[in-house]
Amino acid sequence: MDLLTSGRCTEAVLCFSQALEVKPDFATVYFNRAFAYNLLNEQEKAIEDYTQAIALDPENAWAYIYRAYAHGVLGRQEEVVIDCGKAIEINPKLALAYTERGYAYFQQGRYREAAADFGEFINLTPGDSSAYYCRAIAYSELEMHEESIVDLTTAIEINPKDPGAYFCRGISYHNLNRYQQAIEDYTRALDLNPDCTEAFESRQIAYSQLSTALHQIIDSPNVKKSRTRTKVQDLLWKLDVAMREKQGLKPHADEDDRMDKKLLRTPSK
Repeated sequence: MDLLTSGRCTEAVLCFSQALEVKPDFATVYFNRAFAYNLLNEQEKAIEDYTQAIALDPENAWAYIYRAYAHGVLGRQEEVVIDCGKAIEINPKLALAYTERGYAYFQQGRYREAAADFGEFINLTPGDSSAYYCRAIAYSELEMHEESIVDLTTAIEINPKDPGAYFCRGISYHNLNRYQQAIEDYTRALDLNPDCTEAFESRQIAYSQLSTALHQIIDSPNVKKSRTRTKVQDLLWKLDVAMREKQGLKPHADEDDRMDKKLLRTPSK
């Protein structure tokens, strides 16, 4: 165990094997050797040892969970679902069993079941931002974007420095055509992680779509009130300026005059 906790997994395996030569029915040793195999990424051997540990101690819920992990690494998602289900039957309050099964459901495209399991994970670990993050992603796949935004907002409240949560909330806002909020979240994600190219590209798309939407509002014959036109024109002005700044473009000397003429267009009546 000292070797295992210090990261010397190969030596730990040898010691555990010697212990099993002395006592072949020692369930705890099979479990710990299996965990060492997990860390060594020898998942088939890990599965064999967890199976032995379960045979000797069928009520060991953790053996099912870690065997599920090994199956997951090997892409056997249905085995993950089965093993986590067994663990939950033994101990319904093991949060890790729900999240591992939730990941497996997600990989299988079973998003509603994934969301349900991540919900159980939330009930057991309400202060864990990753729980809300995971359920939000499942909601997003189900096109339940409002629900996704609620969960991601909670995740951000718990961990306000997670760029992934801002990026994913930006996507949900984007899918609801709430471009300004999407841009703000993409920007926050980039502030926290400047290397997030997906956020940069998504923000550029949102800028373009917002510009198109605002032009459509300005040019619409249904826009009658000058107060509304002024508000939209102001937004469009700010957007055009922001886009030029993001693209590293310097305004021309007559930029203000040209923009004034552009924005003073009035919708046809």
